[in-house]
Amino acid sequence: MKASREQQLEWMTDTIEFLGERFSSLTPKDLKELENIGMRFCSPVISNAEAVETAEAQQEPAAA
Repeated sequence: MKASREQQLEWMTDTIEFLGERFSSLTPKDLKELENIGMRFCSPVISNAEAVETAEAQQEPAAA
């Protein structure tokens, strides 16, 4: 989730190439659709990662 856009694109390119090799019945259209879905997954509409980290940092340690 904290990967740069370039890292996401590199990973997705490698993944789509693998899927194309592994599942030869996938058409170029299928592969492009999978790539689009994957890239949307990499860029969620609402990023909660920062909010979770902030909340965790603000929590007090539990008493022993």
